[in-house]
This record gives sequence, structure tokens and C-alpha cells, in this order.
Amino acid sequence: MIVNVYGEGSSADPSHVARASQKYGGTCFVIAASEPRAIARRSLLENFGKVVVGSEAHEIAETIRQFEDLTLGIVTFAESGIELANQLSDILELPKLGSGTAEVLVDKWDQRKRLNAAWPIETKTMLLSDVLDPGALSYPVVIKPRRGAGSINTMFAHETSEFINAVREVERLGDYVVEESLIGVKDPLGPFLADNLSIESVVQRGKITVIGFSGRLPLAEPARDTGLIFPVSLPASWKSQVLEVNMRAIECLGIFQGLVHAEIKFCESGPRVIEVNARLGGGLARLMPLTLGMDPVEIAIGLSTGAEFEESSMICEPVGVAAHMYIQSPMKAIRIVTLPELRTLRGLADVFRVDRRVAPGDVLDWRNGTAGRLFDVWLYSGDIEKLHESIVRVNETVLQNTVWEFR
Repeated sequence: MIVNVYGEGSSADPSHVARASQKYGGTCFVIAASEPRAIARRSLLENFGKVVVGSEAHEIAETIRQFEDLTLGIVTFAESGIELANQLSDILELPKLGSGTAEVLVDKWDQRKRLNAAWPIETKTMLLSDVLDPGALSYPVVIKPRRGAGSINTMFAHETSEFINAVREVERLGDYVVEESLIGVKDPLGPFLADNLSIESVVQRGKITVIGFSGRLPLAEPARDTGLIFPVSLPASWKSQVLEVNMRAIECLGIFQGLVHAEIKFCESGPRVIEVNARLGGGLARLMPLTLGMDPVEIAIGLSTGAEFEESSMICEPVGVAAHMYIQSPMKAIRIVTLPELRTLRGLADVFRVDRRVAPGDVLDWRNGTAGRLFDVWLYSGDIEKLHESIVRVNETVLQNTVWEFR
């Protein structure tokens, strides 16, 4: 049996996890008692396997031990599940991320301190609570929760007045980090992609295999993700540097086993680490099988059991290119009035799936980050330029057929 620590924003659907776990005897979904949105999906999860809700790792492990099925691996596809998954792996003596690694991976303050200690160029960072004089900061900066994912409550500030306003805007739930905003070079991956990318890696007993690069679409205000294209090719002038930075970051953070999604910025001084996540990146559970013919969910589950994968089976020649778009509202929108019909979006060139996440009348709040998007739109094409044209057409169609109420 595979135990999946399930949380909000999971990058793999429960049905996908259950299907990939069948050869290991099925699935048990574990939900932390502190995750009400995940608990609300309990009835859905019960269609695919056992469900355990608990507040403490030893208590959850004891419940799991009472099942007839032997637990072979612990896996998570959610940022919020990383610590609990590592704790359960430790208690049940199963393969885990690494020794003392999970805390550094979910705590942006601790992670940056670890990276800065090992890097020749330091990325300036401090806790928001330690900022006594906003005028003394070196701008631009990014303000973000110390823990969390999906650009929730994240803002940029380019001067003192913007910083003061940004601090007023964010919901002060827990600690926040104020970090140097890295300045990217112009169009490193072409004119329609952002100046950063994600690297998707498999780590097996410390050995790192890069399986692909994701180009990111430009951010929506103030700092919300709008999606990715996979796979993209890197210019030769950048590729070796990016691979070196990725390897050093993974080794620095002590990741020994599992999938890694690292975010890198293209800067004048060379590639710089934005952050490192010990999980599958969002959207890739669907895009990788389509473009590479390989299933990263199966690989993640296999790694959790200690299974070994030949490097040749993970380095695949891409067939086409795909995109996962997060359709965001304008920052000042507070309510949806009308939305385009699903069939309108599904009828556009290269679109193969559309998932609606809101309905007319719903309240909007930019602070929800990626989770507050209107639609997930999935596209596939044999050519990246053609895919770009289709992405533009999707955005135009949404703008023409959506009415918002603004503050």
C-alpha cells in the first residue's frame, strides 16, 4: 500500500495517485487535521482508497499499522504535506527525502539561509517582523509568507511607499519573509516567456537526473503565477550553468530521494535560485505523459518505496510541447459577473481540456494566488510558436467574454 499525504494544491489528482499505486496494493490518503479544505474532499478521496485524518504523526502511523495492507511507501504531491510525509517515513522506516531536510524545504526563511551559506552570491533576506525602517531596504523586494505555496499573499515592492502599502494589503497570518527581488535578463527563453524557469529532477539515493525544463508564463499582478510550458529547450549559453545551480541547490538542501521542482531566475550574474520544492511541479502530472510518454506520478510513488529507475527510462525525446494556463482575474476584481462558456474555450485551437474553478457571483481575492484562478486551460501542439498563438487566443477569448466587478 502507498500512503499519500494529501493536501490543498496537490499536483496529482487522487484518481491518478490511486491508479499509479495499484501495483503496490492500493492507496491510503492521509490528511492533516489542520487542512480543512482537504478534509472537505474526504468523500471524494474515499472513492479511491482508505482515508485517515489525524493531527500527529505517531498517531497517524499507528492507525496505518493497523491496516492489513503493508505500507510500502509514503509520498506527497502537496507543499503542505512534505513535513508530515517525511515524519511518517521516519516512523515507519521507509525511504524519505533526507535527514532533517523537510523543514528547510517548507520554510522559505530557513531555506534561503541554507542556500546563502553555500552560495558565493547572497540573496538578501529578512523576516518582515525584523524590518524596523522600510526606507533602509534595498529595493525591489518581494514580500511572501514564510510557509506556503502558489503565490498566496505575495507582493513586490519597488520603493518605500509600495512596501508600506503592500504590508497593509497582505493578510498577516503567520510569519512573512522580505527578500531581494532578483532582476532577470531580457527574454532568455524568448519574447513570450518569463525570465525564470523550473527544473524537474529525479533524485535517487543522492543521484540527480534532470528530466525536463518548464518555461513560465509572465506573472499576473501582483505576483501570481499564470502557468507553464513543458518542455522548453535552454540556450547552450545557459544550460550548463542552470544544471550546475540545480545540482548544487539539491545537494545543499540535503535532498536524497524523490522528485524536485526547482525555480531558477536568469540574472546578469548567472542563474540564481528562487526556491526549491521537494515535490512534483503543478501541471506536470498531465503534461509529462503527453510530451515525454512518462508518468512522473508513477516515478514519485516508486521512489517512495525505494524502487530504482534506469536513467535511460527517464530521459525521453519530447514529442510536441504542452501548456497549463492558470487564467487569473485582474488584481482589483472582487467578483465574477459572467464567464465564457466552457465549450467556447474548449473549441479553441490546441486546447484539449478546460476546468472551471469559479462561478458567476463568486467573490475574488488576489491574495489567494494561484488557487484563485478562473480556469485551468490545457493545450498541446507540435510547435512552440503555434502554441504561443493559441495561448494568446485563449487570453483574448477570456477577456472578451468575462465581466468582473471591481473595487
